[in-house]
Amino acid sequence: MAKLTQLSRFGRIINRLSGLQEYVSSDELLASMRGIMLEEQAYTIRTLQRDINTIAEIFGIEIENKRGRGYHIVNRSPELGRFAGLLSDYEILSNMKEYPGVHEYIVPEHRQQIFTIEIKDVLLSISHRNEITFTYTSPRQEGEVKQYRAQPYFIKQSQGKWYLFALVNDSMRSFELGRFESFKILESTFDRDSSITLDTPFKNE
Repeated sequence: MAKLTQLSRFGRIINRLSGLQEYVSSDELLASMRGIMLEEQAYTIRTLQRDINTIAEIFGIEIENKRGRGYHIVNRSPELGRFAGLLSDYEILSNMKEYPGVHEYIVPEHRQQIFTIEIKDVLLSISHRNEITFTYTSPRQEGEVKQYRAQPYFIKQSQGKWYLFALVNDSMRSFELGRFESFKILESTFDRDSSITLDTPFKNE
């Protein structure tokens, strides 16, 4: 697992390469990394290459250096912009402790979501295509706790909250991640239907 300082570096690299300037020279990229290393260590081209390799391994984002043009992200997509935004949020919040009192001047969204289950379990079930069972407090049914068995497909952020989109009895449904009472990954797996996207009609639970 990457350390916090590494995550900050990864976020800065991805954000720098996700802007309007598609190609960034090595000098520009190194300059944007100033002050990010601990104990005034220099951020070198060697460190940059290691970070680029790790970004590919962890996030699946391929970065290459094109001769005469500079570094760029291969096959940029709209989803990359959303991911870069999350890393920007992380960089702001992770650096708050370095500047005493600055939290008074940083204003995140008023409504903050508290997760009630381990997010890594949710991501693991999606990645490995494991079926899941969980109990969930429904906001639409006066707080009734219901049990579900489902096939997890996506997680998505909307208006400051994260939701799990899962297939329940062949119907796509969304579940707010702050309303889970329990979450269990089953040994049984499922074949992911590639025709199902976030544009597929779904039901809020």
